[in-house]
Amino acid sequence: MLSRRDTVAAVLEAHNEQSVDKILVHHKSLGRAPMDMTVNDMFEDDKANKVVVWIDATADTDVGPYVNEKMLIFYFDEAGKISRSLEFIQLNGATVGELASRRWRREAVSSLLP
Repeated sequence: MLSRRDTVAAVLEAHNEQSVDKILVHHKSLGRAPMDMTVNDMFEDDKANKVVVWIDATADTDVGPYVNEKMLIFYFDEAGKISRSLEFIQLNGATVGELASRRWRREAVSSLLP
């Protein structure tokens, strides 16, 4: 088994390499449910060579529904490839901390049961 430090390094490396297969392996290993993203609006800025997307993200998790809004900004190089991306998450929906808290409470209760 990898150490925590090595696990984090592997996740970061997968993102650095932009390796979809390696990134998906990490998410699948966590048992994460698939996420559905619905585009509410999309803005393209020709001069700045970027696209901004406003989405609703939903998923059914083992600790309840995940519902959130996100803004994604994609920057493109001259060849039309994404060179940088930013993600902003609305905190009014189910946050990662809230989902983790629900899971910890559920696990704590189940550990007390015979």
